[in-house]
Formats: sequence, C-alpha cells, structure tokens
Amino acid sequence: MGLSPAKKVEPIRPPRLLEQLEAKCRATSNPAELEFIAVNESAGLCHYRQAAFWHRKGGIRRLSGVVQVEANAPYVHWLGRLCTYLSERYETPTVLQPQDLPDTLANDWDSWLPRYVLWVPLTGSPIDRRAGFGGLLFADASGFAPHDIALLDRWCASWYYTWVACRQATARNWLTPFSKRDAGDRIDGFALMRKSWLYPAVLAAALLLLIPVNLTVLAPAELIPKDPIVVRSPMDGVIDKVFAPPNTRVETGATLFALDTDKLRSQFDIARRKLAGLNTQYHQVMQRSLVDDEQKSRLAVMANEIAQKEAEVRYLQGQLRRAEIKAQQAGMVLYGTADELEGKPVQTGEAVMRLVDPEKVLVEAWLSVGDAVPIRQHAELMLYLSSTPTRPVKSRVVLVGYEPLQQPTGDFAYRVRAEIEGHTAHRVGLKGVAKIVADEVPLYYWMFRRPVAAVRQFIGI
Repeated sequence: MGLSPAKKVEPIRPPRLLEQLEAKCRATSNPAELEFIAVNESAGLCHYRQAAFWHRKGGIRRLSGVVQVEANAPYVHWLGRLCTYLSERYETPTVLQPQDLPDTLANDWDSWLPRYVLWVPLTGSPIDRRAGFGGLLFADASGFAPHDIALLDRWCASWYYTWVACRQATARNWLTPFSKRDAGDRIDGFALMRKSWLYPAVLAAALLLLIPVNLTVLAPAELIPKDPIVVRSPMDGVIDKVFAPPNTRVETGATLFALDTDKLRSQFDIARRKLAGLNTQYHQVMQRSLVDDEQKSRLAVMANEIAQKEAEVRYLQGQLRRAEIKAQQAGMVLYGTADELEGKPVQTGEAVMRLVDPEKVLVEAWLSVGDAVPIRQHAELMLYLSSTPTRPVKSRVVLVGYEPLQQPTGDFAYRVRAEIEGHTAHRVGLKGVAKIVADEVPLYYWMFRRPVAAVRQFIGI
C-alpha cells in the first residue's frame, strides 16, 4: 500500500491574519505587549524591514527586533526627529523617500533606514482625535503597494483604539487623579475625581495640610544645677583626705577636703626653728653691743634676716591653713567618689568638686545641628525624664547657644538651657528627652521638613 500524499497547508491570508491580530490585541491587557505586536507581528500583513511606534509625548516607545529602546542612542534621536516632522505634515498614510525630507533629516537617512518609509498617523481614537498624537513607521527597500497601505491603515486604526483603551483601563486606579501613569495618557484625572469621592477627600487633605501647628524638636537633656560654685585647688599638691561624702549637704565653713601637708609642715618647722635661732643670736649680739661697738653694726643685718624669716613662717602657716578647703556657703557637694579624689595630684585652680543649691535646678538640652530651628526666648520646653516619662517637667528657654559645640560622641550640637517653672523634686543629674516648642508652621512643613532636608543632603542641593 502506497503512502498518501502530504496534506498541503494553505498560507494564512492577510484578512484572516488581521482578524487574528485584532483578537490577540483584544485579549491583551498590557500596553507594552500591544506595542510589541504592532512593530513585530504586523509583518504578516505586509513585508517590511524595520518598524517603530512613536508617541507625541513619549517619543520612540517601541522598535522592531529589540526588547528595550535605548533612549540615548543616536538612531533613536534621529528617528524621533523624523517622526515629529512627519506627524506635523502628514495626516494620512504616506510613503516617503529621502528627497521628500529636508536636508537635516535626509542626510542621515541612508545610515538608519532603507529607501522607502510608510508613515501611518494614529488619529482614530475617540479619546484624542488631534493630528500628530502618534504614529507607526514602517521601512522597506522595495516600497509599499496600495493594498498594503490600505491594510496597514485599517490595522493601525484598530490597534490604536485597543491600545488607548488598554492604557485607560490600566491607569484607572486611585492614583490616576494625582499623577498620570505615563506622559502620553489622555485620561482626564480631575474629571474622574469630580465623579467620585476622591475630589472631596483630596480637597480635605489639602486643607488639612495648611493647618498651623507648633514646630517641635527633640533633644537629649538633663537636670543641671543653677549657679554652681566650683571648688578649686588653692595650690599645687596632692589631695590627702576628702571629708564631705558625695551628694550630701554641708553647712558654711565645713571642711570639704584637705591637701597633703607633709612637705609644708617640714618647711614650716625648719623655718620656725631658724627663726628661733636668729632671735637667740640677735639677743646675744645686742648684749655684746653694749661693750663692743663692732657688734652694733650686725644688729641691722640680723633684724632684716629675722623679718624675712618671719614672713616665710607666716606664708607657710597660711599655706597650711589653705590646705584645708572649706565650703563658702551651704549646699550639696557634687563629685564622683572619694576614692577617685584621694591621692590625686592637682594644680592651682584645678576644679575638684561643685557646691550647688539643690533647690535651684536648670534643664540643659543639646540640640543637634539638623534640628536647629529658630527658638524664641521663653519658648516652652518639656523634659521627659527616663525615670518618670509620664510626668514631664515644664520649663522655659532662657539660653540658646550661638555656636555648636562638639560632644563626647564627636557630633556637634547647640546648648539650650531652660528654667523650671515652679518647684521640682527631681535631683540634679537625671537625664531624659526634651521637647522644644518653636513657632507655628503649616502641617505640611512639620511633616516634610526632615525628609526634604535628608534628601537635599543626600543629593547635594
């Protein structure tokens, strides 16, 4: 038995292919897929070598044979200028050659396109019927027959209507009233707002952003003494004994600490013994001078030596008294621990401890450079202590530093001090967070001040 002849497959005719392409477009919900179909699959209707889809606001959106359009490519720049020129002069499908164009475009024609170009303008959408809205460009070396032009014109009109409807469906969401999804959309977003609840919502949000609010900034803060007395060392030496325990109250005249006086006492004893010897010699010479005139001349010299030694003894005696440092007024003694001070060498004028009045307390905050907003005198400052975060300490700003100071962490910050309103039972040294209230600003400024500042620092403008 012989083999049956193979069944001959008939080629798909253009009208039938046109129906298939239209059906495929209607089944597509992605505008990018529709653009790909237009420049690549239209070859079944008419032979061409290159194709491009141009949009008035989007420029060259799709090219045949490539996945993505390189916007900065020379070919794309030249093709965009060519399509702009064609859209302004041709409102019907037209076949063109290089001699139909000005020299600025015709000179580069041979570098990018074959001899013949078919320009099919896209003006069949009910959304926008203005000329020059977009177009499809087909290029081939053998030209285009009249029936090919008519078929492509029909196909492009059908495709363009589907493309606009697809973009309208994609863009119709809650973001559409505020910004179009693409520069080429012709969706009237504000008209859509007027037909929905979004219009009053947007209006209410815009009015809400104009509400004046107090600009507030946060800064680390602590309680510090007001007008503290810094107790300093009156001379060079070594701290021998600390008599006042830390964080205790002392009365006026109480001994706070004492310096080591061993060396001073030895110098004082030596000077006192020398003074006693000089006095003895002086009385002996005075008795001899009664019978010996030569001894009288020594009396004046010895009197000067005695006066000098007496001054030295008084000085050393005063230094011994100054070695015991006493409280100039009643108050609380603030320092670390006695173990840290005892045995520590100090120099003249070096701070050892502080004497403060526990009833007089200030709030000291350190405002970072990024939060350095204008702060008025007597502005409100609320201190939320870490120990009692639910009971803020109310105070008023009395000092804002003119220049930022470097902190132990290496950051720079402005010193802000505030006086507490009324009496507080909190002790000096407690830390927390201060909320400083500045001038009134619109709500949008309060919300976007820090983000805008961060973005400007990041991009450098």
